[in-house]
Amino acid sequence: VLHRVQGSRRKNNDEFLSIQHPCNPKLAFYLYHIVKNKLLTFSIHAKGIDLLQFILYFTLYWSAKSVQLLFYKRWDAIFAMLRGVREFFSIYKSPFINEVNPEGWRC
Repeated sequence: VLHRVQGSRRKNNDEFLSIQHPCNPKLAFYLYHIVKNKLLTFSIHAKGIDLLQFILYFTLYWSAKSVQLLFYKRWDAIFAMLRGVREFFSIYKSPFINEVNPEGWRC
């Protein structure tokens, strides 16, 4: 059985590279979508202490990740993360339509 996942794709016997590894050639693409989608998901679903924990975690983790990317000179990935944040803020205040629950009430 041949099993391929986005982060584990490799040619022949090349070294395994995770999605967020600085040497991953598609790192900029992944980071843009990871950052934007994490921000969107938590802005919609996290409330109270969960939101505070996310903000703390997100800030610390992505700051450390940015420093790592600076050492590897992955400017494309750093700018992709910033584009993801910018895209989040452009979407954040737009009206959200919940197709499952259009009235917006919680279960």
